[in-house]
Amino acid sequence: MTGSDVSGRRRLARLSAVVTALLLLVAIGCWCQSSAVAETLLSAAKAAPTEVVAGPAEQGCLSSGGTVSSAMCCGSAGDFPNTCLIGACGCGPDSSHRVRICDCGPGRCFDGKGCVKQ
Repeated sequence: MTGSDVSGRRRLARLSAVVTALLLLVAIGCWCQSSAVAETLLSAAKAAPTEVVAGPAEQGCLSSGGTVSSAMCCGSAGDFPNTCLIGACGCGPDSSHRVRICDCGPGRCFDGKGCVKQ
């Protein structure tokens, strides 16, 4: 082996070590950045409000003693139909879809604003 071969192998070994170190630094940098991004997203998720604000019909239901439930009602009915009127939830299965309703309990119905005596 000549002196230039040994010198070339040493340079190659040093170059290889430098390249490995650079790749390691790049990998660590990417990991740190992704950790920072993940931490930022996690912080934002924790700070976001988790409570859903109820609409006026749902608020009226709950404040008048009703409970929110679901039922199959006519296709034209939306959430919280007036259950004091006949027909909103009286269609056949093929003409019905699931909506949120206010269950006021026996002898009471939801008039669109709150539970009232039938």
